[in-house]
Amino acid sequence: MKTKLTILFFALSSTLMVAQKKLADKFFENYAYIKATELYQEAVKKGDSSEHVLTRLGDCYYNNSKSKEAALWYGKAVNKYKNVNPEYLFKYIQTLRSLGNYEEADKWLAKF
Repeated sequence: MKTKLTILFFALSSTLMVAQKKLADKFFENYAYIKATELYQEAVKKGDSSEHVLTRLGDCYYNNSKSKEAALWYGKAVNKYKNVNPEYLFKYIQTLRSLGNYEEADKWLAKF
């Protein structure tokens, strides 16, 4: 019985996480970046550090002109996923430059 409850709990948790990411994606696609940010942040707190979530968080902050936060999330994505989409590497470089971190930006530009 205990095993069945544990399995049920994890199944429901993963279903809720998927639904939450879909809702976050819907907000993102409708340019509601602040609401999307909240949901993606919740996904990260629950252990989701997928490339999709990290880059979407970067995009949410990037599109709200919050370079420091965008650089944080793009940085996590490009450091964790070596084959990240070049678009995100480029945005990471842009945010680093906007923050005046030219040395770090040039390091990543050499990899681009």
